[in-house]
Amino acid sequence: MIDLVTTEEMHDITNARLEWAKALRSGFYRQAKGQLIKDNGNGTYGFCCIGVATLHFAGMDALQRHVHENSGYDGGFNCQMPKEVENKLGLTFDSRSQLATYNDRDGVTFDFIATLIERNADKQPSDFLHGIVTTATTLQPDSL
Repeated sequence: MIDLVTTEEMHDITNARLEWAKALRSGFYRQAKGQLIKDNGNGTYGFCCIGVATLHFAGMDALQRHVHENSGYDGGFNCQMPKEVENKLGLTFDSRSQLATYNDRDGVTFDFIATLIERNADKQPSDFLHGIVTTATTLQPDSL
């Protein structure tokens, strides 16, 4: 992902990020930790926030193929996603890793993660990480 994008590209990234936040809040996706997708064994699946983005923008086949090809992990945490989804959302390795950490290590809700995304949706890819970290430090997860 190029750090600085054009105004038109930024408009598309902002809209995609807002769509992702809406998907996280939809109630359609069950939250899981440590995996892009987790088979709950009862015909349902759980997803980390990165898995929701991948499923939402690329579909189940692409998500399962990506997990199979990449084992769904990066440095012990589940933050890999197809490059086309990463670019669509204007994410860097560090920003998607931070969101995965909030989901997996910090155990915050999809609602909290959606708030981080929404409040920083219009940030350039190079500023998105700083924005979400700053927003997270000012919010209490249970205040949402």
